[in-house]
Amino acid sequence: MKETTRVRTPQEEFWAGSFGVDYINRNESPQLLAANLSFYATALKKAGKITSCIEFGANIGMNLKALKLLYPDIALRGIEINPQAAERLAELIGLANTFQTSIFDFATKEKADLALIKG
Repeated sequence: MKETTRVRTPQEEFWAGSFGVDYINRNESPQLLAANLSFYATALKKAGKITSCIEFGANIGMNLKALKLLYPDIALRGIEINPQAAERLAELIGLANTFQTSIFDFATKEKADLALIKG
């Protein structure tokens, strides 16, 4: 992983620390998954076939989990600054598709049909 020499923003420190860890427990529930399924089914109804998605600030991947249920063959990638959340995200989408870094430091030439940030 590429190291950065820039100073983290207060928001990055916030999400990389204990708030980000606590967010894992507050936002892992069957109710959230059901709400995400409903949201994405409605929002993407006319989007056509989506074969790939990248999420910025993915946490443990609740949005990506819902998308995988709607699009079983979708290729998923996620960027997550919090180490504990990134570890859980990797369990869902694989280590090669998980980028434990700031969205400010992430760079890729790969394209995705869908890019998202959603809390």
